[in-house]
Amino acid sequence: MKKFKTLSASLITFFLLGDLHVYAQNVAINATGAAPAASAMLDVTSTTMGFLAPRMTSAQRTAIGTPATGLLVYDTTVGAFYWYDGTAWRMIVGGNTGWLLAGNALAGTEFLGSTNAQPVMFRSNNTERMRILSGGQVLVNHTAAVSANPAFESQGTAAFPDAMRAYTAVTTGMGLFSQNNAVAGTAIGFGAFCSSTQTGGDGLAAGLGANSYYAGAGVSAYTINTLAGGRGVLAGCDNATGVGVQGQSTGASGLGVYGYNSGATGFGMSAYNANASGTGIIASGNNLGAQYLVAGSGAAINGIATGIFARSSTAGLGEAVYSNQFGAICRYNYWSGALQYKALSTGAMSVSCSVPDDNGQYRVLHCPETPEYYFMDYGQGKLVNGKAHIDLDPILAKNVAINEKHPLRVYIQIEDDENCKGVVVKNKTTGGFDVVEMQGGNSNATFQWQIVCNVADATLPNGRQAKFSDARFELAPADMQEGTAIQPGVKEAQTLPAEKRPNQ
Repeated sequence: MKKFKTLSASLITFFLLGDLHVYAQNVAINATGAAPAASAMLDVTSTTMGFLAPRMTSAQRTAIGTPATGLLVYDTTVGAFYWYDGTAWRMIVGGNTGWLLAGNALAGTEFLGSTNAQPVMFRSNNTERMRILSGGQVLVNHTAAVSANPAFESQGTAAFPDAMRAYTAVTTGMGLFSQNNAVAGTAIGFGAFCSSTQTGGDGLAAGLGANSYYAGAGVSAYTINTLAGGRGVLAGCDNATGVGVQGQSTGASGLGVYGYNSGATGFGMSAYNANASGTGIIASGNNLGAQYLVAGSGAAINGIATGIFARSSTAGLGEAVYSNQFGAICRYNYWSGALQYKALSTGAMSVSCSVPDDNGQYRVLHCPETPEYYFMDYGQGKLVNGKAHIDLDPILAKNVAINEKHPLRVYIQIEDDENCKGVVVKNKTTGGFDVVEMQGGNSNATFQWQIVCNVADATLPNGRQAKFSDARFELAPADMQEGTAIQPGVKEAQTLPAEKRPNQ
């Protein structure tokens, strides 16, 4: 019965068309009677008509039960041919619907991507290289976003360890530009944030004319620049109370800022204030607020117990502090090779203090200067029947030289007794001296005494042997040679051209 129905259908078709040619294995439909191509089961030939496939809506197409692999229909809803690949319906795309290898002529409404919540993936050598997630994130060399925040992520691989590089060969170009141009506010936004977990590397390494870097830094900058005054790092701030550069360390023995230079005429650090009333550098310790002179100074140093600590470690000649006030040289804590000086000046300069007068104004007092190094003491004594003995303070006696070469010098002043016949000093020793009334007098007069002694040689805390006792008009040290530092000057901030600003 089935064979009859098939034959009847073929006969009906033959009589209706008139040009049906049935052969043993295949069928040809044409107006010439030509045999079908040997490789075709059905061969349709016409120069005036076409082949019309079954037409149906998308709903009708998807409702076909168990479609055969290779089944072809025309979808009137979409306006395209669909064929079934054994698993799903596939659209047959053409020059107006597909992206062609030679490109497409676009109207502006086309797009490349997905219409559902699936990522768009790109491959080369059948390996995925990039994907665009349904939420819009772009991932290069990985398939899952590391963070939910970035719009773009690129991940390095063993073959390509650098996640991204940017280059330009244009002299005024930028290899990479990043910016946060949100409306000004106090939110935590960054133009760029760089980080590394490798202690042998850096969070950010920057070089000018060089590929060098300093390992183990949050930011490493290195410059090879033939331009005078080249900078490894240059930062600025135009806020009224802003900070151009801030160094900060929370380590127990850390340094906020460290400057280093190995050149003979270079400097580890230089500070400069171009204002006539400015301060070159200000420093504060002991968690103390910083004070400075309104008139300005080279440095303003603050501390609770000690404002400035200065130390010289040389075993030869040297001082802890060397100062020059318009040609007037003063050394502090100076070692000459034979003597240790608290203060030593070039030229006659006084050691002075000031006291208030009756009007509240301060008046200056000056210390006496001597050609030798002396300790002095004062006291009061009283004759008893014309005689008195004075004992030296044992601390003083321990630190002075009293001998034939360095005699004890004693000065006596009788008080309120005009009948005293005068006194003489006798029996001077390292422990004291006697005061005896002259001409056999036996008064009980009161007197003031003063002694002057050469300071004894001493072993200083650093082990040096200071020859104090014989010092007299020793040669003064020559003034040290001074140099003038080259100030790098102010670098004016440059403004990016309008065409290089991404928000223009």
